[in-house]
Amino acid sequence: MRESCGVFGISSSPDAAHDIFYGLLALQHRGQESAGISTFGESVKTHVGMGLLSDVFNTEKLVNLKGHMGVGHVRYSTAGASIIQNAQPMEMESQRYKISVGFNGNVPHYRVLMEEITKESPLKTSCDAEGLGVIFLKALDSTNDIFEASRILLLKVPAAYSVVMLVLDKLTQQSSIVAIRDRYGLRPLCIGQKDGSYVIASESVALDAVGASLIG
Repeated sequence: MRESCGVFGISSSPDAAHDIFYGLLALQHRGQESAGISTFGESVKTHVGMGLLSDVFNTEKLVNLKGHMGVGHVRYSTAGASIIQNAQPMEMESQRYKISVGFNGNVPHYRVLMEEITKESPLKTSCDAEGLGVIFLKALDSTNDIFEASRILLLKVPAAYSVVMLVLDKLTQQSSIVAIRDRYGLRPLCIGQKDGSYVIASESVALDAVGASLIG
């Protein structure tokens, strides 16, 4: 059944790629068109593909994604065509920051919003995720503050989405997992803990899949 996208993130893990993979498996019912994982170890590594998780990933690909934190996504297209260019997590970067975005939701005034954004630079995809990523990245460049950039995104795009992002400051090499839910709470997002790390997912069943405890 085609339902909606699924997002997953983990802030610290000895093998983030495998944790994300199993978390996404529990969310596979939310999207079967494409799947992807982004991790950070010594660098940001991303692999995406069309189809089910079993079509996109094998042991070798997961080993190549070795890292200690990351985000993942399974997609059912609500905006944008079902093509590899719209698969997520979607990487984008500025001079200082690199982000990888996984998005679930719909932005009602997306076309109007994108017209404003594309006055400065054209978008490369037809997917909501890129638009939100561009807004967040520009805000982060201007503030150098993840919390303030998140606040700006929520003000500019009030609904309706949940998003997880892997954020790398290329200057300091500090990496973070960012999770944002629209101000009205119209898209699901839950948070759990596992061995001192935080786990984010569209549904709590994904927390169960990796042995995390639901905290909110």
